[in-house]
Amino acid sequence: MNESQLEDLVAANRILAEHGVIDAYGHVSLRSPDNPNRFFLARAIAPQTVQVEDILEYDLDSKPLDPKGRDSVNERFIHSEIYRARPDVMSVVHNHSPSVVPFSVTGVKLRALFHMASFIGDGVPVFDIRKTFGITDMLVSDPAKGRALAQALGDKTCALMRGHGVVVVGTSIPIVNVPGATGNTGTSKLLSAPPDGHSMAVFIGDTLGTLAGGAGRWKLADVVPLGVMIRQPTGLFVKQDAKWKTIAELLADAKATDLKVGITGFGSPDEILVQQMNHKGSRFRLVPFASPGERYTSILGGHADVLVEQAGDIRTFLEGKQMRPLVFFSDKPQRGYEQVPLAKDSGFPLVISQFRAIVMRAGTDPKQVAVMAAAVEKAARSADYAQYLKDELAFEDSFIPAAQTAAFFDRELKLIEANMPKKS
Repeated sequence: MNESQLEDLVAANRILAEHGVIDAYGHVSLRSPDNPNRFFLARAIAPQTVQVEDILEYDLDSKPLDPKGRDSVNERFIHSEIYRARPDVMSVVHNHSPSVVPFSVTGVKLRALFHMASFIGDGVPVFDIRKTFGITDMLVSDPAKGRALAQALGDKTCALMRGHGVVVVGTSIPIVNVPGATGNTGTSKLLSAPPDGHSMAVFIGDTLGTLAGGAGRWKLADVVPLGVMIRQPTGLFVKQDAKWKTIAELLADAKATDLKVGITGFGSPDEILVQQMNHKGSRFRLVPFASPGERYTSILGGHADVLVEQAGDIRTFLEGKQMRPLVFFSDKPQRGYEQVPLAKDSGFPLVISQFRAIVMRAGTDPKQVAVMAAAVEKAARSADYAQYLKDELAFEDSFIPAAQTAAFFDRELKLIEANMPKKS
């Protein structure tokens, strides 16, 4: 746990207090990103006064590791038992907001009335401490009461506590964009860290291509897949006012003169797809661009004549009539551009679709992998995600579940290896 993450927890305490979400007896915690069996929570102090030195680290029995004479929050068992029951939860908030307490004692279910509250789903469960423990002071002050609350919460994002307050959980996933072509830098960052049960990386087709022939610094066995989230056909794109109106015109010109093609990097599927054309007489000269932005705009600024890309990634340029596709490397028409021809009909049958998968480091606790894979699949099966795939012009059947992803990786890697450009 680094200093900035502790400062984030301090900020969470003060912001929630400032906006009246938590009062002097409310609290917010954060699961340790380094050890899922630890969490951080401020000592018994008003949230608006919390500082870094007030943060204590606890185990899942709610025992502070180094209290240094600081008093613990009585209801810390809310946090520990929810973290124990819900490996997906990264943060817990308990408050006594007057806005929601009435819903805990009436027969009216608290439900979402507009889209911004959709995380509530089909209603909020109510935890009534009396049903299990009789008449008490209503505080969740021991493990048994914490477990009962966690059970009432189930897989929901929040639970009302009758006549008391509410508990809200978050499955926060901080996203860190690691610069570097072909995705190898980000994957290497994942593999250089311990398998903490929460760190993940986006694994793309270009990254897989760099492993072909055993050339990579790591192996497929070093990662555990959670699923393939999106698959998109690759195409050749030109500037809207380019002289080539068809793929046939482009190929004819490419046999007479050198044409520059913007790609992700050498050894990538982009290179393989273009080289199959060069093997039949084209003179496409490959120009790698590490930055996606530079690659996207390379044909607009004259740094390349042709761009190898996926339609969804440059959708704004296509909708703005700045670029247009000439051909797609696919077995079926590109969604939204069904009239654009396929490369296989011009004698180029090789198809290597770009994909984005989510992986964790090998060695991660299998139970945690199963939890994360289930969460990924739940998201991928949702109506919102189906709309996302449509917006990104991706295949409708893009998603491949965890159990089938390793075999998919293996097939794609063998396809890439079988078509790798021969080194001179």
